[in-house]
Amino acid sequence: MMFRDIGFGKPVKLIVGGLHGNEGIVTEHILREILNRVHRVKLRGRLILCNLTKKEKYISTLCATYYQTDAGKRLLSLIRNYKPEIYIELHSYGKKAYSKLTHPRRKEFFGVPPLVDLEDGILLGSISPHIRTSEFRNHDLCLTLEIPKDLNGDTERKVIKILTLAITSHSQFVFLEKLREMYPSQIRIAEKDFYEYFNGIKPFGGSIKCQL
Repeated sequence: MMFRDIGFGKPVKLIVGGLHGNEGIVTEHILREILNRVHRVKLRGRLILCNLTKKEKYISTLCATYYQTDAGKRLLSLIRNYKPEIYIELHSYGKKAYSKLTHPRRKEFFGVPPLVDLEDGILLGSISPHIRTSEFRNHDLCLTLEIPKDLNGDTERKVIKILTLAITSHSQFVFLEKLREMYPSQIRIAEKDFYEYFNGIKPFGGSIKCQL
């Protein structure tokens, strides 16, 4: 497990990858690139980078049972220990999964809104409601960032730029505003979906289908 704890103070930023399957191969590379750059930018607050695993049985984070696995338990421990104001789950996906992740009727089929394509297949959405509603405060900024497994250099640079915005922002509100400036229409859609979906949702709701 790759783990780094850098800086101090607020806001606390937790960026975690390698949650399941073989995603950790791609996400650890990105996290190490962030680690290589962190000393060349002005880090605001405290940054925790963690790649939970490089290879793990795939259980979707939409399944309550995920949080009973070793990786899931480590994830919950990180969140509860550091209580981040900015939390980013870094995932990776294959080409065949793109349509499932972005399908307009994803909420109907799988119980959660579609992810929004920022550009070049970099997908943005919220995190699993299993932890969003039980482990975080309303004002915390919790994002899922899905990146293609077959990253090319240009797309990788764009992912790094987004994550660099997170680590150099004074607060979750500043980071969100920077995202709005970069991707105005995409973030508008993502915010609309978030507020519609999380209106009154309860932890571990029964409407979520986890066979992704």
